[in-house]
Amino acid sequence: MKAAEEDYKRAILIAPGNVSLFIQLANFYASQRKLAEAEAQYLEAIKIAPKQEMPRLALADFYALSDRVEDAIAEYKKAIDLSPESLAPKKKLTELFLSKNRLEEASKYTEEILQKSKGNVEGHYLKGRLELAKRQFLDAITTFQKVIRDEPNFAPAHYYLGLAHLGNSDLQLAKYQLSEAVKIAPTLVEARLALAAVHLRSKAYDLAIEESQKVVQDRPENVKAHMVLGEAHFRKGDLSKAVTAFKTAISLAPHEPLGYYRLGTVYRVQNKDKQALEEFERALSSHPHFVDALSQIIGVYIAKGQSQAALNRGLAQLKQSPDNPHIHNLIGQIYMIQKKNDLAEAEFQKAMELDNSFFLSYINLANLYTKNDKHEKAIAEYEKAIRINPMFIPAYMLMGIIYEQRRNYEKAIEYYKKSVEINPKFPPAANNLAWLYAEHGGNIDVALSLAQTAKEMLPEDPHISDTLGWIYYKKKAYLKAIELFKESLEKLADNPVIHYHLGMAYFQYGEKVLARQALEASLKLGVDYHGSDEARRILKQL
Repeated sequence: MKAAEEDYKRAILIAPGNVSLFIQLANFYASQRKLAEAEAQYLEAIKIAPKQEMPRLALADFYALSDRVEDAIAEYKKAIDLSPESLAPKKKLTELFLSKNRLEEASKYTEEILQKSKGNVEGHYLKGRLELAKRQFLDAITTFQKVIRDEPNFAPAHYYLGLAHLGNSDLQLAKYQLSEAVKIAPTLVEARLALAAVHLRSKAYDLAIEESQKVVQDRPENVKAHMVLGEAHFRKGDLSKAVTAFKTAISLAPHEPLGYYRLGTVYRVQNKDKQALEEFERALSSHPHFVDALSQIIGVYIAKGQSQAALNRGLAQLKQSPDNPHIHNLIGQIYMIQKKNDLAEAEFQKAMELDNSFFLSYINLANLYTKNDKHEKAIAEYEKAIRINPMFIPAYMLMGIIYEQRRNYEKAIEYYKKSVEINPKFPPAANNLAWLYAEHGGNIDVALSLAQTAKEMLPEDPHISDTLGWIYYKKKAYLKAIELFKESLEKLADNPVIHYHLGMAYFQYGEKVLARQALEASLKLGVDYHGSDEARRILKQL
């Protein structure tokens, strides 16, 4: 390495005006993590050629890779000022804005690129990435398809088209495009890991292991590859290999909470509660707002019958994160277990006050009222709230839930519709209204639109995935329905109704063995649920 450095320096002595030599030396220093020396050489290149675009771009790229975002932006803009007609600095700046989710700024430069060169493939590629970042999946699919028609071997376009299909809940097309990306560019790590994640969702665990291992072989320092590998081994039931993979991820990124969390979940499955609690606590130490870890800690204590220990731990975490609605919701659930209903009610209401789109608190509060037969009191209070503030969405939402639980679907629809009228993108109301339309004779296309809106706003919510899946089932799009039900069951594995929905979709799709498995699972989890009679009827046919 020392010899290479000396060679660069000798070349510069021979040709001190050669800008590219300074950039090569700077790149060499950057590869050796000698960042101060690298920066000095980039600046020297700029001093030699202050009006050239190339050294500015090289310095900007260096700053971007070093996560010096504002410095990178400043240099890209200087390069744009030097060469206003050049597209290269605008493309690089747009990529940076996209990577940091600064979509308004990315949009500005994307439009400029497309105006200057309407047929520019990279411009449309950036447009597609912008649409994808905005969760405009159908638009992104159309745009990336256009890019691929013009440049069929452009691997990143296949990769992002795969992500767009994934966002549109089409796993088969996502898998195809990601496979194409990997075929064209075997070292495109992001595409290979996305493909492994799709295999995970499809329960093709051996394929997920195969793809993530290929990344580990080439990039042993890639944390995400070890995490995917651990997840695949975990779901396959090979817990010792899962532990090894998650421990490796932790060693590579000791400040990241997810590794500790996933290791804790493995220990919990192994009934190693002490080790599990230690890992969940480590996750919280590195990220005090990581509520999934707190939820697991509370779950361990509750399973042991130690509700007071669970409460104490939740209250302690609340001091570090007092405005976190998830923690208030967890504490409310503990109070429910302890039958301290007034305290539970206050916590659920606080959670909704902090985040009025927090779905679970609405459900928990409505369940609390149902258990304690307080419907009339609750309705009276919410009607008062509406008189004071006719735009108060939580009151409409909770009244909708209460009327739905009382099977007064007409009234429930009335209140959910009012919520959606006030805010058309309010996910809980859009989801519940979609469900009632689908189940009780409403317009199925309106139901689909509402559920898609809810999914767009809360893409990870399993209740919404179930609703959207059931609407696709009603529309006879069984494959799409199956993928959404499977996605929902990743987070709600003990929900009998979702297993029933999955079984019905498999049955209609002609997968009788899988249909039987899902329907039998639903009846093991719940003897009497909405749809249980139908599940028994179908099982008799299988």
